[in-house]
Amino acid sequence: LSQGCAEAWSPKALRGGQGAQFRLPIIERADLIAEIANFRQSHRGQVLATTMNGTSLYQQDLRGPTAFVMGNEGSGLSTEIIEVSSRSVSVPMKDAVESLNVTSAASVCLFEAFRQRVSN
Repeated sequence: LSQGCAEAWSPKALRGGQGAQFRLPIIERADLIAEIANFRQSHRGQVLATTMNGTSLYQQDLRGPTAFVMGNEGSGLSTEIIEVSSRSVSVPMKDAVESLNVTSAASVCLFEAFRQRVSN
């Protein structure tokens, strides 16, 4: 979670997370540029920036180490974050749908990675 993000331990976030905060490592007020560099070096993985006009999520190989970077629902990711990521991806949607909220987008991305890993 970068500076200015929602608090992971707030009552609303704890309710929404359904206890996930107690099972996952959480880094708060993180320097995302440094975290991306660290992930790429330590895991030799890809970092996918979720944007409105990236390549289709479903065209990506998500079987290896993959980190998704999600922006806030108002302004998305900074240009700097997008530039240091491996590539930008988007969830394909019908023309009438403008966007997904960040929770829905994260769910779709994580499920697609899971689906690819268990189907092979």
